[in-house]
Amino acid sequence: MIELPDEGEASGAPLPEHKPVDTSLRREDFDSTEAYLKAEKADQIARGLATRKKNREAKPKVMAGHIRAIAEARKAHPTLSLRKFSQFLFDEGVYKSYGWDAQKAKPVNSAILPVWLKQAREAGLLPQKALPKRTPKTPKVTYPRKPDPRP
Repeated sequence: MIELPDEGEASGAPLPEHKPVDTSLRREDFDSTEAYLKAEKADQIARGLATRKKNREAKPKVMAGHIRAIAEARKAHPTLSLRKFSQFLFDEGVYKSYGWDAQKAKPVNSAILPVWLKQAREAGLLPQKALPKRTPKTPKVTYPRKPDPRP
């Protein structure tokens, strides 16, 4: 007598493929159109966040070489003002900026420098004390208004 194996894994036959569960929202499941649209928007935001997180993990951010060099120079000179630090970078050859005229090198704009220092801080290349301190806003001077000459 020949015995046949049971159906399933023991038989060596491939198992049926499982189809992914459809998680899309259906209008019939909601009481009102507004509730459906709200849930659909929340689902769309959640899927977008998940995609962005997956992409960030797949491609870690690489710090540019010039920012690393600037961070090293800032560690050595944390107290210089941004303009003086910009000139220091230029003089030492750490970073030179080129405008429209590629012939002339100039110091880096002191407005972009704090952005790069902040990026270096977020990457863990700089201590907090190496970041520039914000200067207080110039106080607004108001003069007393002249009386209106009209009666």
